[in-house]
Amino acid sequence: FRSQEGKCESQGSVFRAKQPVSGAMSVQFQSQNFQHILRMCNTNVDGRQKVMFALTAIRGIGRRISNIICKKCDIDLNKRAGELTTDEVNKIVAVAQNPLQFKIPSWMLN
Repeated sequence: FRSQEGKCESQGSVFRAKQPVSGAMSVQFQSQNFQHILRMCNTNVDGRQKVMFALTAIRGIGRRISNIICKKCDIDLNKRAGELTTDEVNKIVAVAQNPLQFKIPSWMLN
C-alpha cells in the first residue's frame, strides 16, 4: 500500500489514505510442473494451498488426519499441493484410502 498525506482543513489534522499497489501480494510459482488443480479421491484439490490444508478439501479428512498423512508419506509440510509429484500423490491416496494399514490409530478415523 502506498500512503498519501493530506491535511483536513476543518480540523487541521493529518490523515493518510492507503491505495493498493498492483502486484504487491501476487504469488509466483517457479515450478514447471505446477498443477493448479489436482484430482484426488474423486475431489478437486487446490494446488495453490499448502499440502496439509489442501487435503482438507477431501471429504472426511481434517487438519489432524491430513497432517498425519503428510508425515507418513514423508512430504514437506511447507510444500504446495501443486508441486507434488505423481508418486507423492499416489502415496497420499493410498494412505487416505487405507489408514489402518499405515498404523494410523482407529480412534482418529471417522
